[in-house]
Amino acid sequence: MKIFVELYIIEKIKKLGVYNYMDTRQKGLLSQIKHHALAFLISVRDYLKESFNIYIRNYGVIGAAAVLLVIAKIIVFYVLMGTSSHFVSVCVITLLFIYLLFKAFNNKWVPATIFFVLSVLMFCDVTYSSFFNRYLSVGMIGAAEVVGDIGESIKEVLRPINFFMLVDAAFIIFMLALKKKSGGRSGRIDSDNAAGAVLDGEDTEDKNAKKEAEKAHSKKKAKINLKAIAFFVIMVLFTTTNIFNWSYITSLSNQEFFSYHIKDIVSGAFAGETSENLAAWTDSYEQEKNGPLFGAAKDKNLIMIQVESMQDFVIGREYEGQELTPNLNALIEGNATYFDNFYQQVGSGNTSDAEFAANNSLYGTLVSYTYKLFNQNYFRGLPVLLGEMGYDTAVFHAHEDRSFWSRESMYPSEGFNRYYGGLKGRGGDYEMTEWMGWGLTDSEFYPQTVEYMKELAEPFYSFVISISNHHPYEMLDHYKFIELAPEDEDTIVGKYLQSAAYTDYALGVFFDELKEAGLYDNSIFVIYGDHTGLAHSDEIDESMERILGKPYDYEEMLKVPLIIYSPDESIELGDTIMTAGGETDIMPTVAYLMGIEELDTIYTGHNLYTVKEGFVAEQTYMTKGSFFTNDIAYEMSRDGVFENGRAWNIHTGEAVDVSLCYDGYLRSVDIVNTSEYVLKSDAIRMIFKDGESIGNVDSINISRIYADEIVYAGYPDSELVGTNSAEALDYSVYAGNRSIRLDVYWNEDSQPYTINQKTGEVEMEYDEIIEWMESHASVDLYMNMEKSADFMIQFCGTLSPATRERIILEVPNAEEYTGRYEAILDLNSAGLSYENALEFIKSNKVWAVVMSKEDSEGRFAKLLGGDVTVYINDKDAGIITKVN
Repeated sequence: MKIFVELYIIEKIKKLGVYNYMDTRQKGLLSQIKHHALAFLISVRDYLKESFNIYIRNYGVIGAAAVLLVIAKIIVFYVLMGTSSHFVSVCVITLLFIYLLFKAFNNKWVPATIFFVLSVLMFCDVTYSSFFNRYLSVGMIGAAEVVGDIGESIKEVLRPINFFMLVDAAFIIFMLALKKKSGGRSGRIDSDNAAGAVLDGEDTEDKNAKKEAEKAHSKKKAKINLKAIAFFVIMVLFTTTNIFNWSYITSLSNQEFFSYHIKDIVSGAFAGETSENLAAWTDSYEQEKNGPLFGAAKDKNLIMIQVESMQDFVIGREYEGQELTPNLNALIEGNATYFDNFYQQVGSGNTSDAEFAANNSLYGTLVSYTYKLFNQNYFRGLPVLLGEMGYDTAVFHAHEDRSFWSRESMYPSEGFNRYYGGLKGRGGDYEMTEWMGWGLTDSEFYPQTVEYMKELAEPFYSFVISISNHHPYEMLDHYKFIELAPEDEDTIVGKYLQSAAYTDYALGVFFDELKEAGLYDNSIFVIYGDHTGLAHSDEIDESMERILGKPYDYEEMLKVPLIIYSPDESIELGDTIMTAGGETDIMPTVAYLMGIEELDTIYTGHNLYTVKEGFVAEQTYMTKGSFFTNDIAYEMSRDGVFENGRAWNIHTGEAVDVSLCYDGYLRSVDIVNTSEYVLKSDAIRMIFKDGESIGNVDSINISRIYADEIVYAGYPDSELVGTNSAEALDYSVYAGNRSIRLDVYWNEDSQPYTINQKTGEVEMEYDEIIEWMESHASVDLYMNMEKSADFMIQFCGTLSPATRERIILEVPNAEEYTGRYEAILDLNSAGLSYENALEFIKSNKVWAVVMSKEDSEGRFAKLLGGDVTVYINDKDAGIITKVN
């Protein structure tokens, strides 16, 4: 024990920068540990060998069968659990735990009963893992709101081999009962019980002679073996605490049965009131606000600029001897903090979700775009918190349609007092003086914005959203400032470089206008990119690798700049912070500078000025569960299996052991799930406005969001509608749709496929359907099935668990509507009268119905005023619309 204490102290001293002697001493201690460990293992081997020989001599075939069954069960268990790393070590440790369990009790009925319960848990683990690819958390056992759903999933993946987890435990109980019947004493086994001898190994020679002596001393004899219990506890502590952070122990404890469940139970017992729904809400700001810059910008105007598609690689970069972003570079060289390990965190709403994340420290949803689905929610982000401090709050954006992304509805809900947006002549505020790309050029937008800023009462919060740097980066000739290399002419990367340079130029115009208006000096600026502008493709990856001098991986693709600048040099911001961060961290970071005392809201981000270990959860481009830390990136596999993901060092590109990322993966999922739950439950309103307790809000059962529109694959191209092809799906996604209807059929081999209704030819086989869904993680497919609809979810869920949650069924009749999964009942095909349909809907809790426009105005018109969600199917237009 002294050696381990000294090692722990050495680790602490090394962190203070003392290396030479400590390294030498550490190596010596580790050598001693290895020597002692080897000697210990040899002694254990000899002891087990001797015990086993004694056991076999005394219990013969039936005893050998018990041992072999236990060993076989453990091997099969870890095979079924998909254990890949350190397989033999994990098996040995589990067997040792079982040995100590039986050794700890003299009355073998006690460990046999415990072992049977553990075997049942193993059965649950392998069954649960068949679908969810992980251990069953004991917390899930009591989660009544999800038991039904999990139960249905479990039925679909239950395999006969799973029951093998119970065979050895039942066999041991059978032996105890047999022994008791043949004259044993209540199953008490020291040397005469086969089940206990699996782990006792005591000699039974002169058994009859001992019998009387045992009776005489039975009251004195201890009921438990303290040495075995002590060794059991030591093993638990060693495998679960891992005080030296050894990757080998981390890997073992995340895979080994006893270690995992003990950690799970302990974490659950000491987790307070935090539960799965709000698991990522830690309210860490109270501690993180303690720093030298707290309140440094109090009473300053806050001007936050969200720059369209601005990636970090252009910052400080020269291209063909030309500086791409001279204005932003000048800010960074001045009194500014530059966060150079900062990433996008958007949902399906892209730009609007970046706005949402920055202002509210929550993720946008993947179901659709957040501004449309949740614009009636109550939020307490930066606009509200600063408004309560007396700030005037306004948002500025020059898209031609001021209601685009439902901004006109969302901004008041977020707490903005004013919204300046859209073009004059279309109900907006901006003069169209120069058009480029998606709207008014940035260099014309910014001067008009400054004129509107003059109307605000100081101090003010101005949230400014640029637009010019938008795909496909088509530029007016007089704004092409960069001389491109021949290989970049007429390429998307070349166009992006031109556009990024113009974007920087326009920001320079903005700063000059603010100076002239007298609004510059008393303001603090927060400037960040909203999302990537160059997503992966063969062409882009090749060009970017040439420009960067290294592979174009996600740490470059998803990295966007964050710069915080103050003209007032009494606020000493100048520094570069390399802590990993993302857009959800902007709100608590800015709140810290503005002197906000309390973040009385639900948030998932951290103050990047004071937190040292950053963490960025991702859900788009990289699959949900992916993340970045200060040094490591983990990409969750698209098949939904953690072990199939990949991890690498973001500085060197070298591969990292994926098993080290499991805790981060769980944390990433919790963060995204918390945001989704907050949105769907309107939790901020209930807690901070209605006064509901956190416990009550945390227990609300929410269901899938209803899409406002479902389009036929191919929409809006009428030539593609009805083809049910990958091309049709891609086109609908490109057009901005995330809820798409697909007609699916079963072949003779009970495999799904799609048919081109115009040619009658097969378009997509089942593997192509699944592959498409895996590569489009933000899309929900509404599958129209003539029969066996439920089996489609089971089929896809077995092959690719990640796709199951994104399939919604459309079924043709009442017989096909089982209610097991969320599905839309097609009333046009169901052949029901209004009375029968109403009765069926109520008794079966139908999720939604779809009908023709004629029926919505005729026989089923009354349903539109009822509780069930109704969709109108316009087949000619290729669109299905929610009407209530």
